[in-house]
Amino acid sequence: MDKALNIELNGTPYPLEFGYGSVKLLGKYLNDDTYDGTVAIIQQLLSGLSDKEQKGKKLSFKMLDCLGYLVISGIENADPDLDHGVKPKHIVDLLFSEPEMLIPVVEAFVDQMPKPKESKKKIPEKRQATNRRTTRAKA
Repeated sequence: MDKALNIELNGTPYPLEFGYGSVKLLGKYLNDDTYDGTVAIIQQLLSGLSDKEQKGKKLSFKMLDCLGYLVISGIENADPDLDHGVKPKHIVDLLFSEPEMLIPVVEAFVDQMPKPKESKKKIPEKRQATNRRTTRAKA
């Protein structure tokens, strides 16, 4: 990502950095010890957010806390030594007052996730085994 994303809480800007490190931190917050499981929780959260917005349903406390932890994991991943004191409720309060700020956070999370690179090497085709047995005529 070219430009670092910051989130401002109580006048203090905090950089956000997502990727493997933030997913690992998020897994600790969500009590999931696998990468795939944690990513699945976030996918479910983001899908649920979209569905609820479209249908006008309310967000659960669990979903709101998960959003808070998503942002906190980005803050901690950007600067592990920072004593930020940010809690999920601070993030959720900000989301209620500025819901549009969620869009760049989600986009940054998706953009910064590790992705496999396409290999530029051509994979050689397997050679088929040939039957090299020779038959000799008996004399």
